[in-house]
Amino acid sequence: MLILGVPGVGKSTLARHAANACQNTVAIDFADLMLEVAAVGTRRDDLQLIPFDDRRVLFEGAKRRLGQLIGSNSGLVLLEAHFVLRIDGSIVRMGDGLLKVVTPVGVLLVDAPAERIVERRAKDENRHREIETADSIRELQMANYIRLLEVSVGLSINPQLLFNLELEAAMKGVQSIVEKCQIAQ
Repeated sequence: MLILGVPGVGKSTLARHAANACQNTVAIDFADLMLEVAAVGTRRDDLQLIPFDDRRVLFEGAKRRLGQLIGSNSGLVLLEAHFVLRIDGSIVRMGDGLLKVVTPVGVLLVDAPAERIVERRAKDENRHREIETADSIRELQMANYIRLLEVSVGLSINPQLLFNLELEAAMKGVQSIVEKCQIAQ
């Protein structure tokens, strides 16, 4: 199952919760795989410092690693990934190569009001993300909705949307969605 959304919306938190709450489920953050391949830094935000062309090489290595992890896992994989990002001021389409490695049983977009995402990013002392305005985040959100529909239609699966307004409710929501995907798997 793919979990998409703008940076800071809570994808990692929700994926980890669902993996812990649901049997035979593992959460994988694609950015962590890229860091593993790069062998630089320990923070996902360090990937911002790598030139875009070099990131493409890391992407291919991480994609191979993902294939190995999925091949050795018999349960449901929750793959957190970005299918759009802002790079050097432009919104860039991402993730098509991942669909050659995984065949998701579901696609989930996690969303929240842009102003709330700005607040979350400001409070998160463990991360070093680029500072963006609420308007800039709204642009990324629109691009994420478009990608959600493209991926869902391309895979012939129904898209899922989860609003992360209040953490406990969002955790229950993602757990319910994951359990339905396990049945469909």
